[in-house]
Amino acid sequence: MNVLGQRLRSSGARLALMLLTTVALAVPGPLRYPPFAAQAGRIDRVAPSCGSVGDPATITGIGFGANNVRIAVGGVPAQVVSATGNRVSFIVPVGVSLGATRVSATNPGGHVGSIAFTVCDLLLPDAWAGKWMLTITSRKTATGSITSVRDVTAFLRSGEPFGMGLIVANLASCTGAVTTTGLDIHCTARATTGTCTASGDVQVGMTRTEQTITGEGASTLTVTGNCAPLTSSAETIEITGRRLSLDQGSGAGTTLLQSFVPHASLLSRVP
Repeated sequence: MNVLGQRLRSSGARLALMLLTTVALAVPGPLRYPPFAAQAGRIDRVAPSCGSVGDPATITGIGFGANNVRIAVGGVPAQVVSATGNRVSFIVPVGVSLGATRVSATNPGGHVGSIAFTVCDLLLPDAWAGKWMLTITSRKTATGSITSVRDVTAFLRSGEPFGMGLIVANLASCTGAVTTTGLDIHCTARATTGTCTASGDVQVGMTRTEQTITGEGASTLTVTGNCAPLTSSAETIEITGRRLSLDQGSGAGTTLLQSFVPHASLLSRVP
């Protein structure tokens, strides 16, 4: 009887399993495999709160989805360095505009969390620091004729801003990137006061090789209405320079953008 009972119990277990399997297969998919609701993503903190292009930053919160999270700064996708469900490190991407913006995190369930963030002015790497003699040649874009040749002695300092925010104040939208050997900046700005509307477009690209700098750029200023003494103009810029010493000087410095782009300085004075 004991043996018979064991066989019946064993057969019953197999029958029950078969019945459960049959019922499960007959149930519609959503009920058969109940989905796990994705936790809504939420960003509680970003550190640092201000970062330059290429800098690392970290957000903390909940529901990020680990390595499947997508990060964007000002709508520009950012490289994710490391990620867990509540902590993500990323790189501030090239192409994001200078100034106030937001960092967003999208988890695999499509939930989005965001937090305020500021893209700082590009900062001077150590390799650029020192006392430089620069020659900036400006030419009319239409004719190629030289409008000015300026020799500038500039003390460039480690960690000093390149001047995008300083020169065009809050009027500018700037993008760019800087490494130990290269610099690429593009700024646009627009201001209206009274009957005067002024728009500027500035691009500067440079290469540093050991103790020398070479580069080129373009600067366009477009004005409409009564903007005197400003007038519309377009110039190309040629840049050469050599480092005289590693002396970084003291006091107020001359930023690279101030040195290279006269139109940016003019635009900053539009009321």
